[in-house]
Amino acid sequence: MAQFQTVLITVFSGLFLFILSQFFLKFILEPMVEVRKVIGKISSHLVLYAYRFSNVVETKELYENEELRKAIMDVSTKTRTLASELQGTVQVVPLYSLFSSLGFIPKQENIQDAISNLIGLSNSLSAHSDSRYDYIHFNNEKKDEINKCLKIKVKI
Repeated sequence: MAQFQTVLITVFSGLFLFILSQFFLKFILEPMVEVRKVIGKISSHLVLYAYRFSNVVETKELYENEELRKAIMDVSTKTRTLASELQGTVQVVPLYSLFSSLGFIPKQENIQDAISNLIGLSNSLSAHSDSRYDYIHFNNEKKDEINKCLKIKVKI
């Protein structure tokens, strides 16, 4: 009988550990990995479209060139979509403040700053000719701030 109890305790202990590990994996680890994946997508996006952020188009050109207007709108939409994805993935991480204080994911205020800067970038891809260079400077500051907030290391 004692041998049966030992086997039973071993089986239930193993089952309990399996359930506990699956809970940790599905509800804690995977959401944090999703946040890191979105940060990776943002990093890639900033490098891929750096030429658009650093070469603000004159607003007049958008009305004259349909292809350029579509390209600018595409970059703007993709940038705003990444801001939305980042916001969404952060919302599902339980105990966010604990894991951010341990350094596993960026702090909430850094996430919000990055989202704000991504939206700012998405809104400033074109400008009137007299303010174009101000927007280029503005966009470069936004990119630098995003990189800082999300701890993205870019060496270009």
